[in-house]
Amino acid sequence: MATTSARTAVAENATARQVRRQRTTESKRAASNGQLFEELSRLVEAVKAGELSERANVGLFEGTERQLAEGVNEIVDALVRPINVTAEYVDAISKGNIPEKITEEYKGDF
Repeated sequence: MATTSARTAVAENATARQVRRQRTTESKRAASNGQLFEELSRLVEAVKAGELSERANVGLFEGTERQLAEGVNEIVDALVRPINVTAEYVDAISKGNIPEKITEEYKGDF
């Protein structure tokens, strides 16, 4: 009888530890998701304000959250590159200079 009680106690302790670890993991994940949301919100506001050199700080994240932040940065880069080329050409033309033909290829709507 004592052996069964000891086994039950050990199993209950193991289950309790597992539940605590799972709750800790879920809590860390929620905090990381909140931090990712805050960082991406900061980036969105910066880009909306015309700060096109801003990027998400990927160093704040690991794993999937880091991959998402890197992906958002890649999206911003893909949009900003042709805008910067256009701005350079408009600036040159406004000064009476005719720039060379654009030879870089852009995919999609550009």
